[in-house]
Amino acid sequence: DSMKKIFLVFICLVMATIEIKPKEKNYPLIPMPRDVEWTEGTFQISNRTSVYSEQKNLINYFITQLKSLTGAELPTNAINSPVNKIILNVDGNIDTANIEAYKLTVSSEKIEITGASETGLFRGIQTIFQLISPSYKIDKKNVTVEIPCCKISDKPVFSWRGLNLDCCRHFMDKDFIKRYIDILAYYKFNTFHWHLTEDQGWRIEIKKYPKLTEVGAWRKEADGSIYGGFYTQEDIK
Repeated sequence: DSMKKIFLVFICLVMATIEIKPKEKNYPLIPMPRDVEWTEGTFQISNRTSVYSEQKNLINYFITQLKSLTGAELPTNAINSPVNKIILNVDGNIDTANIEAYKLTVSSEKIEITGASETGLFRGIQTIFQLISPSYKIDKKNVTVEIPCCKISDKPVFSWRGLNLDCCRHFMDKDFIKRYIDILAYYKFNTFHWHLTEDQGWRIEIKKYPKLTEVGAWRKEADGSIYGGFYTQEDIK
């Protein structure tokens, strides 16, 4: 009995030393940013949300991708409003050593992404996309997407991050390639390896040597069928 009492006292002492932390919000951020601080509340993206930036190409990209992911349609020429806005900035001073660095702040009134360059800003935009919950509300007239309030500071651990796509053994059409690149961007890869030539198929047009694709882009399969294809120089552009 005395041993049981000592054991129970020991367990109580151990439990008393364990720090019970509140459950952190769980979002599939891949790769996980270096510094993440979750704060209270959410930002509501809707058709009343405005997007501002001097990087006009990134505004168009953000609006197009957001619609593709959620169905939300943001105005491209919105009136400047103090609430419900998204601001995309470039400021090289946030990190002079890494052009992919960015800072992201989400409050109930605005989202602000600041990149060390356009590349860093682009990485921060992907984090916003990853923060979109699959439980956003959709109805026939409006789409409302909730983004959790947070403060994130991030830059990549590795400067070279790539995936390979082998189109020699199995030819993949242009739309598939574009989708593959979009997915690479979503997960912040920065290098696309495209395997285009080998004995199983020559997939790239070389205008000086047309037989490379006339002959080399096709092969006879075991069942006698002809399989293959290639990308023109315009396709690759």
